[in-house]
Amino acid sequence: MFKITFFLLLTSCFLVNHLGASNIAFKHTSLDTLITETDSIYEMEDLDIKPQYGEGSNSTLNFLLHMQKTVEYPTLARENSIQGGVKLKFVIEKDGSVGEIVVLETSHKCFTEAAMKSLNLSNKFKPGMINGEPVRSWYSYHTVFKLAN
Repeated sequence: MFKITFFLLLTSCFLVNHLGASNIAFKHTSLDTLITETDSIYEMEDLDIKPQYGEGSNSTLNFLLHMQKTVEYPTLARENSIQGGVKLKFVIEKDGSVGEIVVLETSHKCFTEAAMKSLNLSNKFKPGMINGEPVRSWYSYHTVFKLAN
């Protein structure tokens, strides 16, 4: 057991010294396991700088305009006079790309697919920042699909 603990301690010291202590934090979950926290996903309120979409000061508006232009009303829903909405939560990765997408609420699968398709067509965001470093963060989006009379 002493050899394993010593090896893990030595490995930790090597990683911190060669990769930089500011880039990797370790959490001991057991004597034999080390987990890095480099892939944490932060909520908006935890960020020093929130993710930005597009240029200018109207980041949220820029993103909503992109979604409005690119979301297509699903044919199945239009043909069957189905209306509804979808709420998504997605990860903005450190490089600004869209990562994992989580469906929080949806009234129909076709609305989820339409919103996700549009989301995957979006340009990269400027990622959220903590202490001047880009971090992964959650972003929420809600849209309503309503047919015109």
